[in-house]
Amino acid sequence: MSRGNEEQVVRLVERFQANVAAHGFEGFFHGDAGDFTQATLNALLVLKATDAAALLRRAMWVFEDAAPPSDQRARRVALGQIGETERLVLQQLDRSFRNHYDDLARSLARYSRSLDERYCVA
Repeated sequence: MSRGNEEQVVRLVERFQANVAAHGFEGFFHGDAGDFTQATLNALLVLKATDAAALLRRAMWVFEDAAPPSDQRARRVALGQIGETERLVLQQLDRSFRNHYDDLARSLARYSRSLDERYCVA
């Protein structure tokens, strides 16, 4: 993996972490960070943040074909069409995310340190 790709992993996970912490999974999907849902899932797996990846994967299941549209406008329309059951699932995942927030932060910090060491950044 190139340095640019490794840095993109960090950026995607940081955006995911900030958006879900502040606005929940619905907010993540509603905003432009949701344009990169699949890339974010892949980034979480690169970090070995398996709990956070599992939460995101479950959140993706509220959409048709278990995949939110990559286009923000289409994704917002799809969010508007989900039922109460799916909204409750997202809210439950928000609570679970709060329980795993520190684990994700540690995974991100560990990965960032490994990049610093690999590329000799002081």
